[in-house]
Amino acid sequence: EMDQDQEQLLVLCKTHKAKALEIVVEKILSNPNIYKFAEFLDLENVQKLGEANKHLKTLKLFAYHNYSDYKGSSEFIELTEPQLKKLKMLSIVTMAGENKTLSYSTLREELDIGSKNDLEEILLESIYNKLITATLDERNQNVQIEWTFGRDYFYDPTSDNNIEIDKLSSWVKKMEKVEDRMEALISDLDNNLLESKEAKKQFVEILVSESATDDKESSIMKKVGSAASK
Repeated sequence: EMDQDQEQLLVLCKTHKAKALEIVVEKILSNPNIYKFAEFLDLENVQKLGEANKHLKTLKLFAYHNYSDYKGSSEFIELTEPQLKKLKMLSIVTMAGENKTLSYSTLREELDIGSKNDLEEILLESIYNKLITATLDERNQNVQIEWTFGRDYFYDPTSDNNIEIDKLSSWVKKMEKVEDRMEALISDLDNNLLESKEAKKQFVEILVSESATDDKESSIMKKVGSAASK
């Protein structure tokens, strides 16, 4: 079910353009309940901002990339503290998807987080927002990952992975066609079988009827014969 905030922001994206739309994009990036961005990126008004637009680039950053891509880059808008925290939380999701055990030291280095307390705070917030399911192991200074939220997927047709995905999708479509044909054949067989069963049933009924008639005639003949002998 779509979040109410997301619904409202989608409407604003459809009705605003240019500078007004950039303000809406900033609201999307700041909203603590929105972690999926593909629906916004698919909107015509958003695409019309243009590939060179920093707001569009930043929206794509949140959808597909990580804090390390933002750090030191001038391609994106300057993020506020809440936006920066949100990007770091999304980056944790990516890292957690690649490694089920994340050390505190690695996370602090990758995300530029100064203290252990600050790191644990952002990890707990990620858990609270259902971005990850994890256990914080303070003794061993690491995080044990059990589950991660599925981020938006960036489709690159030139990527080897996506070429394989295309092949798999093509195979799935072929299998779906085969399945449809099999279902049609089974349906035909069922119909033929039903017709065959009905025919057999009618045949048996006729035999029973004829047998009953024969028995009746035989009984009558016996009575007639008995009477004649008297």
